[in-house]
Amino acid sequence: MSSSSQQTLVILDERGAAARLPSQIASLVQGYRIIHLSDTRHAPYGTLSRVSAARLVLLCLDLVRGYGISAVLLASAAASRAALPAVRIGCARAGIALHEGASLAAREVVRRHRFGDVAVLGGEIMDERAVAEALAEAGLSARTRAVSLDLASLGEAGKDALGRLVEAQRAQVGTYVLGSSEAARVADLIRRSDPDAVIVEADAALAAEVALALEAEAAAAGKTASTVIRCVTEASEHWQERIAELAGVPPDAVAGRWVMPAGPSEGPFAVAMDEDGDPLD
Repeated sequence: MSSSSQQTLVILDERGAAARLPSQIASLVQGYRIIHLSDTRHAPYGTLSRVSAARLVLLCLDLVRGYGISAVLLASAAASRAALPAVRIGCARAGIALHEGASLAAREVVRRHRFGDVAVLGGEIMDERAVAEALAEAGLSARTRAVSLDLASLGEAGKDALGRLVEAQRAQVGTYVLGSSEAARVADLIRRSDPDAVIVEADAALAAEVALALEAEAAAAGKTASTVIRCVTEASEHWQERIAELAGVPPDAVAGRWVMPAGPSEGPFAVAMDEDGDPLD
């Protein structure tokens, strides 16, 4: 089977926070071309208005519309909060399956949480809001808290401080959610500081959920191995190196220097929105 006959899954990421996710999904499902589109050109979606963030998400999807998308995965919690209603309309028009990453990954927290609070580190893929909503829907009363931590520049002193924090909270926090690929770097540190804690890595949990959905959509019989294409909206040398490091691939494997279109297309992702980012369709 040639790569042209593969189905195409587009993963929309924010600043490379889900860099491990494409390879994780590819290891679990066959027959897919997986396009990892990381929006590195723009400010974090959480700092933008809902309408601005929604427009950016739609423009990102329009960039890869020519690949014949069969499924879209929103792997950014902020993008989901801002753009989910609009993206649902665009995907429905195009006959594309839509997977909302934060809610899917939060299912693993609900399944595994046993006691105490839930602490979320690095909430780009799955944040404390998504976790709190999932716990509430399941009838669990656990408190959810975000741990503010600059994981990109975390040195030895920061790791020591994090270890002390985890150890001091052993009686209060029962589950740690590592909400980005970068946050997963501190998993071993948390295990050493609190061997009894449940640790949920958002990207691994999301990969398992999406793989189940993709396998349900198409049987794997006769499929070739899935392939991964990595691209970004603007690939500076710095971002190429960071994404490559997180993904475990050489920097030259991070392809492309893509510039966003000046305005929305006339295709399915040209969704009209009001000033609050809610679809008018």
